[in-house]
Amino acid sequence: FFKLIYTAESGKVLGVHMCGENSCDLINFGAEAICNGNTIYDMLHFVFPAVTYHMLYNYAAWEAKLRIMHGGARNLEAAIAWQRVETALQESCEEQGKHIQEILHSTFRYFDKNASGFVT
Repeated sequence: FFKLIYTAESGKVLGVHMCGENSCDLINFGAEAICNGNTIYDMLHFVFPAVTYHMLYNYAAWEAKLRIMHGGARNLEAAIAWQRVETALQESCEEQGKHIQEILHSTFRYFDKNASGFVT
């Protein structure tokens, strides 16, 4: 079990909870991060000399960064997928010289085959 507690505003690490085998050895890195006032971004830049369970800190920091970027999304896979759709849509708008609302309306009309106002 590993839990990283951080602020959404700055990413500052506020706490680390850890339970399991070797936790007493691994918790030191988290305690040091808290004492030094490190952020999740600092953790992402730290290179561990070997692949160990310390990489949990890196994984947790990546997830924290994604959650901050996507406004606390509950499902990060869905949030990232929607971000890709949004990026593709923006690129398409720029290529066609159209406003995003025009593209959305025409796309909706394409899928709304019976003009009911619902996509079924």
